[in-house]
Amino acid sequence: MSKNMKPALKTIGVVIALIVVLIGVVTTVFVARSGMLTDRGPDQLTACTSIDGQGKSGEDILIDRERSLALVSWLDRRTQGLGTVGRIDLTAPDPKIENALLADPPEFRPHGMSLFVSPEGQRTLFVISHPPAKPHRVEVFEANAEGMYEHKQTIADPLLVRPNDIQAVGPRSFYIANDSGAKGGLDKMREMVFGAAISAITYYDGTKFSVAFDGTASPGGINASPDLSTIYVAETQASKVTVFKRDVATGVLTRTGAADLPSLPDNIDVAADGSLWVTAHANAIALVQQFADPTKVAPTQVFRIPADTLKATQVFFSKGDLISAGSIAATLGDKMLLGSITDKKVMLCKAPA
Repeated sequence: MSKNMKPALKTIGVVIALIVVLIGVVTTVFVARSGMLTDRGPDQLTACTSIDGQGKSGEDILIDRERSLALVSWLDRRTQGLGTVGRIDLTAPDPKIENALLADPPEFRPHGMSLFVSPEGQRTLFVISHPPAKPHRVEVFEANAEGMYEHKQTIADPLLVRPNDIQAVGPRSFYIANDSGAKGGLDKMREMVFGAAISAITYYDGTKFSVAFDGTASPGGINASPDLSTIYVAETQASKVTVFKRDVATGVLTRTGAADLPSLPDNIDVAADGSLWVTAHANAIALVQQFADPTKVAPTQVFRIPADTLKATQVFFSKGDLISAGSIAATLGDKMLLGSITDKKVMLCKAPA
């Protein structure tokens, strides 16, 4: 071996050692942040009955409390098939999922939803859609006299980067939680492993999009206080729900506080009393595994957060046998509806005290 090769081999050895160390650090951090190693204790359940999803899951659910109706983002998320919006009459003796739309817009794959009710009672439904191999959209519907929703408008824009959830604040205005701001593989690793805050909340004022707040960690859920002055954002990779004050004139958001969680928050429901019901993923690795393998399950965890104290209390926990990969808990009086990313059912439960 020549003298010139020895330094080169040493350099290669150092590089390989650094790569091994880096992989070890990344793996350790990811496993620790995923919740895989955290003992969540026994199930914390309440009385529940199952509503058949008819081959689809309900990733997002919202409640029209005046009409005692639930609207369900209804789609088989394991396939590239199309979906719709369903509705559940919560006063029915045997609740089931029925169609809520007069007709589906083209290539409709629903995700996050929001309902705006005007002072006159006009209901406008906003639904994020991910058409196969096409740009993301927001589909806008209005309720007719019979309570069915008719498609009125399709909105698309480059600022719909990775729309996950939506919060309406007017008959044509809304906020979007983009769950990623990654511009490449390195950015994606920073988000997933280290919780890098590189995602934006965007605002649509009825005419154009703008950035309302830049610097959130993969927000997976968004909602608002009953008076629409405060916006709540579930920063999934930061394990917290962040509170923002809203500038009504510009749409700009100002951070004012946060509620820390021991898990990865997803969708937020704001109850009639103004409290936040946040569904979270207690084990991100199990979540990924069950998405790839339908025979596996992932935990479903629900927290209640009073808006005045921002102190989270776990009120429901299932290791995944009752409902797997839960993503939303929505309440109406003493009822709680649980939806899932992939589990093809909705659970109608007694709301935890």
